[in-house]
Parts: sequence; structure tokens; C-alpha cells
Amino acid sequence: MARWTGHKSVADVLEAAQEWRSRCLEQNGSILSNKTLWTTGNLSELSLVFESNPIYGTDQGFYEKLQEQLSNGSPEITQLASEAIWFTLLFPDSMKTETKRQRIIEVWNWSGETLSPDTKFLGDQYLAGIGNPGQHFLMGLPDEFGFSLNAAKRFKSSFAGTLGNSEQDAWHFADWLDEMADAAKRPMRNALLYFLFPDQFERNLSVAHRQDIYMALKGVLPASERIGHPNPSLLELDKAILAIRQSCSARFGTQELDFYRDPLRKMWGNDSREQRRKQLGASLESVLNAYNLELNQPGSKKRLLEQTRPVSEETGFWKDPTDATNKPLRWLTHIDLTGEVLKAGIPSHPNGSPLHGARRIAFVNTAQGKSGAVLVRLVPALMVAPGQFEFFETWEWLLLLCFLPNLPVGSAAQLLDDFDPQTGKLSYMGKHQSYIAAALVCLNDGDASYAAIVDGQPKVVTYAEATSALAAFLHVEGDTQELLEDNKEHTSDV
Repeated sequence: MARWTGHKSVADVLEAAQEWRSRCLEQNGSILSNKTLWTTGNLSELSLVFESNPIYGTDQGFYEKLQEQLSNGSPEITQLASEAIWFTLLFPDSMKTETKRQRIIEVWNWSGETLSPDTKFLGDQYLAGIGNPGQHFLMGLPDEFGFSLNAAKRFKSSFAGTLGNSEQDAWHFADWLDEMADAAKRPMRNALLYFLFPDQFERNLSVAHRQDIYMALKGVLPASERIGHPNPSLLELDKAILAIRQSCSARFGTQELDFYRDPLRKMWGNDSREQRRKQLGASLESVLNAYNLELNQPGSKKRLLEQTRPVSEETGFWKDPTDATNKPLRWLTHIDLTGEVLKAGIPSHPNGSPLHGARRIAFVNTAQGKSGAVLVRLVPALMVAPGQFEFFETWEWLLLLCFLPNLPVGSAAQLLDDFDPQTGKLSYMGKHQSYIAAALVCLNDGDASYAAIVDGQPKVVTYAEATSALAAFLHVEGDTQELLEDNKEHTSDV
């Protein structure tokens, strides 16, 4: 399912990878010739030459050191090294194909034989790459090269059974591969899995990205399919991400999805959102500091919702409603996807009365008596059916409230309470609290989308549509309502 990347070259690269699998891994042949190179003996000899004869303390690069290490070896070992470099460089698309080709040919030619640049799998379409492997991969090329060698050598000597192509075969091989001591820190681990099983694994070499994808999109999975502990293994992440892909394919109605292309990229990538939130906070602090005032940003140190308190997918609110009185670091609001038009609201009982604490929007530190503004983090619970909510915290808004004079002196965790979205009225320390300005600040791009299954059918909604629903739902006191309505047009400008 991960064969589609939006790039036409992916089919050729995967063809090359599958040829390597057949000729070199499963058999003992060669990807660049008709020779017999990928034998257990040759792999063992090359590993011995490469790993047992390290060269330290010089200004030589990887290729210069490799040439010296191979200088006393047989031609076959040098040609095997060239093909191992070919496989190691198959993934990166951040390296020019001509540079790849030159390096592969250069190493082969050290054997005393000349490798033609017209060799089939040296063509541009086969060396175009799959994705950006990151600087860790490119700077650690010797380690990735060594991992490829050791994986192939170990496969030929210890892998039990045939490789196969089923999902179970993929999990079996990954489990076996992860027994290698350095598998968890080698990007080449995931490159190898993608090339061998592109229907089960993603073109993703970053463990951090896989964790981000899972954390952002695990809500599309039934609770029974989620990872039940905080430190998942690489294989557990791989399985969960495949399930997320399958769910997203059903929701968007297509298998032409890629986690590094929209719409999926904007569903899990929150770097720009965090940058905008921090940028806004810094700008407001700069203004307030000039008047000896402070900005309160509840929850700014908690990156994820799950780092606050447990939530309920049945009520779209805190799992324990009393947590609303225990310093919540997000304001949870509902967005109903079941109608023709999105409708926002606060968490409520079936009879429409608000859940206990649903209007408590933030706890702020007012002990110093300098609080001039508050940024409340607003996270949506998306209602896909009565009593069924999906939390999607990749989407976030900020409710800005500005006070003049500043909020009266309170505690280090003083409650902003009883905010009524219909009237805009707010309570603080048991009394009505006025404010001079308010804004609904958008942190995501307006075209960022979310796909749900509503009444058995896929339904795609955008951040801009959700913003309009929130702007229609939220009212503020006095002339500040005009500011709120004006702000909703700016879906990404901070």
C-alpha cells in the first residue's frame, strides 16, 4: 500500500530493489553483472575486511578508507562492496543520481574490471531514490553500509524459512531483523524493510517521525488496535502505522496516500503549528513586557494532550469530569461532523446541559498580579456519531483574552471559569471578569484536512471549515466580537 509516493520513479526503484532481493539476498548472484557475488563466504570476507580493519585518525573519507581496506582483497570482494554501496544508496533522493553512479562505478573499478555506466540498474530511473533519509543517514554512511552487509550475511546463515510476501512474512522478517544489536538505531533497518515489503512498511527512516505519526493519528484506530503501553517497539509502531494507513485509505477513499504528502502530512506534522504558537507567544510577551505585564500560556510545556489527563471518546471530554477542576491544560470543545454543516459546541449531556467543568477554560498563574493576557489552547473532539468522538489534536486554536487593568492578584493556579460562548461572559475568582480584546487564533493551514467515517461514508473536512464553526459558536462581550469574526479569515497568519 505504501508503493504510491506521488513520484513516478518509485516503481523503477522498487523494481530494482525486488531484483536485488531475488538475485542477491535470496540467491547468490549480482545486481550489476552475471557473477556470483552475494555468497555467505564473500559477505563474511567483506565484513571481516571492513569491520576488523578500521582506519582511525586520518582525514580520509569513507571511500578512501574503503579502498585501502579492500586493497588486499579479491576482485569479487571489491565488486561485492560496490553492489553493497549500490543498495545502501538506493533510498536517498537527496543525492544526485550521477554522484551515486560515479561512486558505485569507482568502487567496482578498484577490482581491475571496468563497470559500464550503461549497466541497467545504474540508470537514472533506478537511482532516483525514494525519500530524504536525513543527515544521520548520510553522515553515518559507513554504519549503514555495514548494517546492510551484516543483515545480508546473517540472512543467508540464520534466517529460518522462505522470505515470502504476505503480511505475516513481513512481520516475521522484521522481528528477525530487529534481533540485530544495532537495528533500532540504523535507518537502513527501515529502508531494507520497505524495499523488501513495500505493502507493509513505509518509506520512513525516522523513528521520531513514526512516533509522531502514531501519536497524531492513533485516534483513527479502534482502541483495541492501539499500542497499550508508552514504549512501543519498532515493530509495534510498524504494525500500528499500517493499520492507520488502511483506516485513512478507507476514510479518504483512495490508496494513493503517503505520509510525506498532503493530506496525511498535515495530519501528523505539527512543526509549523508549534512554531506559530511560540511566535505568537513571543510577540505578545514583547508587547506586554513594555507595560510590566505578563502573558499566561497554560499548557505550553505539555506538547501532547495525553501528557495532561485522560480523555473519553464517549463524551468528548475528560475521562474523569472532575479533572476539569484539576488544572486542565487544554479547553476541550466539540465539533459535530454529522450534519451538513459543521457545528461547534461545548461538551454536554444528552439533554443539552453542559458537562461539569466544560466552561472552565484555563488555570492561570496570577500570583504576581501582572497577568495582562491569556492564551487558552483549544483542542477539538470531533463527533462522528452520537456518543462517539475522535480527538484530533494536530488541529489546535488559541483563544486570546486581553485584560486592562490586569487580572487581580490570585494564586499560582487561578481558574478562568464559567465562560459562556453565547454571551462571552467570564468569571474569575467568583466574580464577573471583563476583558478588552479577544481573538480566535488559527495555528494550522486552512486546507489541512481530516477524514472521518460518518453514517458509514467517508467525510473530509478542512481546518478552515472547523474554524468557521468555532467562530460562529464563540461570542465575546461588547465590540470584541467584531475582532473575533475578523480573525477567522486568517487561517494561518500569526
